[in-house]
Amino acid sequence: KSKIKKLLFIAHESYQQGVIGLVAGRLVEEFYRPAIVVSKGKKYSKASARSIHGFNIIEFIRSASEFLVDAGGHPMAAGFTVETEKLSILQKTLEDFAEKLLDEDSLTRTLRIDCELPLSIISSNLYDEIAKLAPFGMKNPEPTFVSKNVLIEDMRVVGREGRHIKFRFMIYDSRFMIEGIGFGMGERAPEFHAGDKVDIVYTIDEDTWNGNEKLQLKVKDLRLKRATHSKIPL
Repeated sequence: KSKIKKLLFIAHESYQQGVIGLVAGRLVEEFYRPAIVVSKGKKYSKASARSIHGFNIIEFIRSASEFLVDAGGHPMAAGFTVETEKLSILQKTLEDFAEKLLDEDSLTRTLRIDCELPLSIISSNLYDEIAKLAPFGMKNPEPTFVSKNVLIEDMRVVGREGRHIKFRFMIYDSRFMIEGIGFGMGERAPEFHAGDKVDIVYTIDEDTWNGNEKLQLKVKDLRLKRATHSKIPL
């Protein structure tokens, strides 16, 4: 099994300039590495880059500016133009830089949690208060919460090719119930079952369907609570 490089750098004549940014974003999402995707042209090639948290991609690209026609962007997303004949030397240079600059810690996906929240206090009032902090973005991330010991009352895989999981969560020994959606979590569905107790990390969202509004959790991650069995003497 070959080791994935610290920088993902791919180039091809068939890549359309309009989608290379999306492709780079998907690569970062999938492999959690900075990614550069290049649409190769006869004389000039255009590239789009996306980064991971804490790695300034435009500064990184500009460190090889002697090979570039131009470059622009910000720490998380950038683009540049390069003479096609210099593409391979640029790739080698940037891959070597990335090997030196990135360590395993920086390539480990982390999830920022603002605070622990009892599920039962989630309400429209709380959602309205959080909404006052918007707009959310890189410099103002959406508040992220963790709730522990939550029961999966029901779950099902939804979306094209079963990419997402729809949950119904419940507090044990309580009637409080709330739905959740785990986007892109479909492949993790076999890990969980209705009746499992989990710790969940989420943001609070409003789901509008057929004119009805209801609160739901956008699930970022969840972890099974391992049951601790004590031996009962026979």
